[in-house]
Amino acid sequence: MRILITDSSGFIGSALYEFLKKDFEVYGVDIAKSSTVDSVLDISSKNSLRDKLNNFKPKIIIHLSAVKSLIKCEQDQLLAWKTNVESTAEIVQYAHYSAVKVIYVSSDMVFDGLKGNYKETDLPNPINWYGVTKHHSELLVKQLSNSVICRTSFVLGNLREVDKISLQEESNSVILDNQSLFPHYVIERAKQNKIIKLSDTVISSPTPVSLLQLSIKKIIDDDFSGTYHLAGYEAISRYKFAVKIAEFCKLDPSLITPDESSVLVIRPKDLSLNTDDTYVRLGLCSNEWNIDSLIK
Repeated sequence: MRILITDSSGFIGSALYEFLKKDFEVYGVDIAKSSTVDSVLDISSKNSLRDKLNNFKPKIIIHLSAVKSLIKCEQDQLLAWKTNVESTAEIVQYAHYSAVKVIYVSSDMVFDGLKGNYKETDLPNPINWYGVTKHHSELLVKQLSNSVICRTSFVLGNLREVDKISLQEESNSVILDNQSLFPHYVIERAKQNKIIKLSDTVISSPTPVSLLQLSIKKIIDDDFSGTYHLAGYEAISRYKFAVKIAEFCKLDPSLITPDESSVLVIRPKDLSLNTDDTYVRLGLCSNEWNIDSLIK
C-alpha cells in the first residue's frame, strides 16, 4: 500500500515515516530535503501538490503540513490559510476523485480552552487563527466518507539528531519556542542551574509520539474512520510537568517557577482532551500512556 506523508521531516512526520516504512511503501514530501523526505514540495503550491499526488498515486495520505506557530499564523493569516486550509482542500479534492483515504492530523487548538476534558463530539470553537485553519481543514476532510481526523496535543519523544543544535540554542533562552523539545529543554536548563519559568495555568495532554505511530498504524490496518483524540491519558500544566521531569531525573525542582508573563492571550487555557472513547476503539491501555510512563 502506498502512503504519502506531508511534512515528513517534522517531528511527527519523520516518526511516522520511519515507523510505517517497515510495512508500507511510504513517500515523504516537505519544504526541504532530509532523510525522510523523498521529494521537496511547497505544500502551498496547488499545482506542485497536485503533480506529486498524480505521480505517486497514494492510497492513503497522512496530512501534517501546516504553519504551526500561533504568532506566525496571526501575523500572516493569508499564508497560514493557503498552507493549512487550501492544501487540505486540494488533497480532499484529489481523494474524492481517486478513492483515497485521508488521515488528517489536527490539534487541540480547535477548542477554546474554557472547560477542558474535550470529547471527540464537542463542537470546536477556536480562539486563534491557527485553530481556525485546523477547524476549517477538519470540515473539509469530513466531506470524505472514509476519512480520519486525529486531534493530538503537545507531542513529545526522544531527541532527534537534527534537533540537538536547536536544543543548545533553546536552552539559552528563557522562553522555549520548539515545544517538542520541552523535556530535553527542562533537563538541559536544570543541569546548568538555570531558572525555568513556565505556566501553571495552561493545561494540555502531553502525548508520546509513539502513541501516534501505533494508533495511526492501527487505523490503517483496520481501515477505521472517524474522529480520534490521540493524546496522552492525563493532562497537566507545563510547570507541574517540568517539576515531575526534574524530580525523575534527580535534578533541582526549585529551579522551576510558575510564571504567566509569557502566556499569549490567544493561547487557550485548558485544552485537556478526553481520550476514553478513542482508547476503547483502538484498544489502548490508559496506564501505558499516563504522565509517568511518558517521562520514563
